[in-house]
Amino acid sequence: MRPVRAGDTHRARWLGGLQGRALAIPIVLLCLAASALAPRDARAQSAGPDDTLRYRADRGLHLPWNTVADPRGALAISTNPAGLAGLAGSVWNLNGSFGGSRIGGSSGMGWGLFWGRGFGSVALGTSLEQVVDRDLAGRFPDRLRISRWSLALATEHSRWLRTGVAARLLPVEGDAGAVWSWDIGVQLLPTSWLSVAARLDGLSATGRYRSDQPGTATTPAGGPRMVAHRALGVALRPFAGSEALTVASELTWPTAGELSGTRTTVASQIVDGLTAVIEHRWQKPTSAEGLVGASADQRLSLLLRLGWGALGTDVALHADRVAGGREGQGGMHVGLRIADDEPPALLERGPAGVVLPLAGALTERPSDRPTLTHLIAAFDRLARSESTELVLLRADGFAASWAQVEELREAIGRLRARGKRVVYYASMLGTRGLLLASACDHIIMTPAGAMEARGVGVDFVGLADALTAVGLAVEAVRFEDHKTAPEALTRRRISANQRALFERLVAAAWRRFTEGVAAGRKLDVAKVVAALEAGAVFPEDARRAGLIDAVLHPDDVEPALWKLGWLRHGARLAPFRGRPPRRTRWGPQPAITVVAVEGTIAAESGLGLLGEQAGADRLTQAIDDARRDPDVRGLVLRLSTGGGDATASEAIHDATTRFAEDKPVVASMGTAAASGGYWAALAAPWMIADDATITGSIGIFLLKPNIRGLRERWGIGRDHIGAGPWDDVRSVQKPWTEAERAMTRKTIGRFYGLFLDRVGERRKLKGDALRAVAGGRVWLGDEARQRGLVDARGGLYEALARVRADAGLQGDDDVAIRLLPEAGWRVRLGLGFGAMLRAVVGDSAASGSTSWGG
Repeated sequence: MRPVRAGDTHRARWLGGLQGRALAIPIVLLCLAASALAPRDARAQSAGPDDTLRYRADRGLHLPWNTVADPRGALAISTNPAGLAGLAGSVWNLNGSFGGSRIGGSSGMGWGLFWGRGFGSVALGTSLEQVVDRDLAGRFPDRLRISRWSLALATEHSRWLRTGVAARLLPVEGDAGAVWSWDIGVQLLPTSWLSVAARLDGLSATGRYRSDQPGTATTPAGGPRMVAHRALGVALRPFAGSEALTVASELTWPTAGELSGTRTTVASQIVDGLTAVIEHRWQKPTSAEGLVGASADQRLSLLLRLGWGALGTDVALHADRVAGGREGQGGMHVGLRIADDEPPALLERGPAGVVLPLAGALTERPSDRPTLTHLIAAFDRLARSESTELVLLRADGFAASWAQVEELREAIGRLRARGKRVVYYASMLGTRGLLLASACDHIIMTPAGAMEARGVGVDFVGLADALTAVGLAVEAVRFEDHKTAPEALTRRRISANQRALFERLVAAAWRRFTEGVAAGRKLDVAKVVAALEAGAVFPEDARRAGLIDAVLHPDDVEPALWKLGWLRHGARLAPFRGRPPRRTRWGPQPAITVVAVEGTIAAESGLGLLGEQAGADRLTQAIDDARRDPDVRGLVLRLSTGGGDATASEAIHDATTRFAEDKPVVASMGTAAASGGYWAALAAPWMIADDATITGSIGIFLLKPNIRGLRERWGIGRDHIGAGPWDDVRSVQKPWTEAERAMTRKTIGRFYGLFLDRVGERRKLKGDALRAVAGGRVWLGDEARQRGLVDARGGLYEALARVRADAGLQGDDDVAIRLLPEAGWRVRLGLGFGAMLRAVVGDSAASGSTSWGG
């Protein structure tokens, strides 16, 4: 499981959001303009005293295994700039050639430095090449060394279409001038086994230079122009798109001439990180290119590409057979590649010990902070890593909900099941932190840390009397008595129903904590409770009580792991590098979209009085876009919400229903999927929840603030003039009349009836069975499962696995995980008094002030 371009920061998503569509028009126009300016006059292409310079400017370093239809990373700048669009991250290439005859415009010794970087659907690249052309040394001694600088831009319009453009500058040595040219490239990837590409190079090349050296060319009218070429290529991967075998071929010819060159490569990936390549290149000498009889007719290259993780090396040997009876020369090509993506490796795939940081609050929706989706993916990647033997979780101010802790404990269990040792290292350990740490093999704390694990509790704060004292009252209509969320504003003391709910939730959380810690630490529950009662606050006290294993300074952690035999002696712990996966597959890539519904559900996204709002506007758009995207094979509706606006919840439900008609959907309930969150989840054919998930709360309420007391206290008058029935039923200036309350109850009763109909139809519940789970009652995940409100136990990992299976994706398929909706820039203040006057399906468990442990 890998999130798409796991390195997608907000900046990368913003650049990628351009989607190439904005760049498509100017690139196409540039292609047309460049083609129009390309030299087509045969006389302009005829051999002349400056043809040598024109030809030299047209070519850079010879790069084996880098065809127009199969460009390689940043080297695509030289071969086909459209290939840059396949970059997931940043890459540097340093290449050098030694020996050999002239072929394809370059020969002899030379080097090139290439850099490329992908930003979503857009990529940039630049290169500097320098070639020593020994074949020209006798005729042009001052022009022996040829330099070329390039700047390229590429965009991916879709997974099957890429375009790119490169501007090239050739400084003319010994002269006060330079020659410019343009290359245009396009690459079509209709399937995983076929690539078709074309390139126009040397277009619109003009410049100014002096010719005051003996034997050099003179400047023709209009400045020098180089020979423009066309190239057409095709590449095949006959084994269902596997890199086990790649065959590529290309044809090259001048714009005003006949076929002048071919290149054919056969590449076989023997094992991950080791590829062997055979390449044959044929070049036909032409008068238009000058140097008749001096160009090499054929070149045979043998190349080995080795991957060592972030580092890769190329070694190639080539033999030349030249025209005109001259003796051919052999040569060597070497290359070095450094990338920040995750390439295949021949031997070492990564460090034996990895440090995975856990810091800050864990969010569900895309943001600059860590998300649960990416953290679960990181655990999965480490579990599958053959080299990783130990994972150290470094917690620093880490905060997660009970349900998130449950999912992370499951992820740690998968790591340990694959034979990995897991160590938890922290300075502070709270209640939920200790529960998470207890799933690991070893717990270490810093000497200056503190054990803050304690009991679990929740406060009910009744604001009714305080609001009345300042002249504000809040009225509520609700369905039904167990829908207790409004009570924080309408009561001073806790109700019997609210008390029963909190007692059940607290007892379940305490049981989950004590039993989980006891099982993980191999202690009796009574000993865990006794240690907390004794005040095991200091790390040494916690160690003596068996709650942790060691108290160490950071510098002492590695030696301790060496001593345990969990880390090879002398091996260092390396930080986890969440590199984006290298995109090696052609064509459309199957994807699963995770749409995160986190926060209070509202009509529009933004910042509300209750925190960040889950706006139906952006959520429904994300779901509809995923439904129309042919690459998306399924959807996980990830819910971490206590509810919100009923109309907004219904909009999310409708969008999910439309998606489910075409593709598989699973509703994954995280911290909470209550009320409006549960309403939205009902659209999914399969619903799963963690045991600690708060769900259900099938009910509805509407709040109406009344500021008449506040107005009268400050002597503010009010005169109302209206027409028609119920014209001021939602006014905050007065309380409801009995008739208005009855009408309001009738109105929101319709929403409650719709909610019940949704639950009854989807969960096959009727009559007493339906009423027994509804009425605003709140359930934990295991309780909801027993009552038929959810289908199975599980978290995000299980939801993705279910969607993958339902979509028919095989275990070895490279599937991207797209987390939506993308983080936005707009901040909107909402859920004020206006929202209180709308029907709300809220989480009745969220009305208290919760401590719930550390």
